[in-house]
Amino acid sequence: MDKFNYEANGYNRSEVNIFINDVIKKTERLLSTIRVQNKKIENLENKLTYYKSIETTINQTIEKAEDFSKQKRKLSEEKYEMILTEAKENASRIVNEALIEAANLNRKKQLIEEKMKILKSQLKIDLEKQMKIVEEIDKIDIDEED
Repeated sequence: MDKFNYEANGYNRSEVNIFINDVIKKTERLLSTIRVQNKKIENLENKLTYYKSIETTINQTIEKAEDFSKQKRKLSEEKYEMILTEAKENASRIVNEALIEAANLNRKKQLIEEKMKILKSQLKIDLEKQMKIVEEIDKIDIDEED
């Protein structure tokens, strides 16, 4: 915590202004970081939506492949199983990638929330300390008038 020098009318204004500007800059940097992280989260959510749509498409393709196989019976049983297995593996891979992305997204979101809590807590502590200093100044002023 910064301590300010006293002047005739209270704290040294330039020191207080420097301190306030420093707090503002730190807060703006954190907000900027949060905006960037929120954009990353939004991008990851869009990717997750994309992967889910791919999963849906793959599942529909599997269903169509099954229907085609049943209707036409032109593919041998081995080829049919191979195509089905490959489609399921691709679907599983895509789902797993989407789940990993979702987990990373949630982890990043939690980190941002924790950083915000810490910043708020630190800012609250700093403000409480400043209020205590102001209360002490008020007491000094009262004592000096007596």
